[in-house]
Amino acid sequence: MRQWYFPVLDDFCPKVGFQTRFVVENEGRVFPHLWKVSRVIPHQEIVSEWRYEGYPGCAHVSFTLAEENSGTRLKLRAKVIEDFPDDIPEFKRESGVEGWRYLIGQSLKNYLE
Repeated sequence: MRQWYFPVLDDFCPKVGFQTRFVVENEGRVFPHLWKVSRVIPHQEIVSEWRYEGYPGCAHVSFTLAEENSGTRLKLRAKVIEDFPDDIPEFKRESGVEGWRYLIGQSLKNYLE
């Protein structure tokens, strides 16, 4: 996860209850990310609770793997449980979609190649 997902992670453990905090900066604004692993099915699924320290809002992010033909299908779901602030561009849906497109479409792809 650290090699393709968020290199700023100090550690990541696919174990229920594992928590981590890391900071992402954008245009001078600081966003401390708080993650807590809430579900793990080995080789099938990881679900994390995703919050930002100092801001309201919460999402559940799941990565589900399934065998498909001669490869593996990755399904990503990000479900907002508690709304994030509307007045912060980084919390808007479009920003999230672009971030996931980059992480899955570029970063993970480059890592696997």
